[in-house]
Amino acid sequence: DDPSAAEFGRQHADGNETVPTVHIGEQVLVNPTPNDVISVMQAQVPHLVPEGVEPRGEGKVSGAVKRLLGG
Repeated sequence: DDPSAAEFGRQHADGNETVPTVHIGEQVLVNPTPNDVISVMQAQVPHLVPEGVEPRGEGKVSGAVKRLLGG
């Protein structure tokens, strides 16, 4: 319903309006897994991750973030 949000999604999803498209810190994730969202939040905005929340396994994005950060 929000034209600017739809445009943001298209810019990051090869022209598609894929949902969810999530912007976390410096990262934009298109159709991420919950684990990917948690991993990126831990890397980009750890103060927003509730205590005790951990990803259950490594998704594609979380693995890439881990490698990029030297983990």
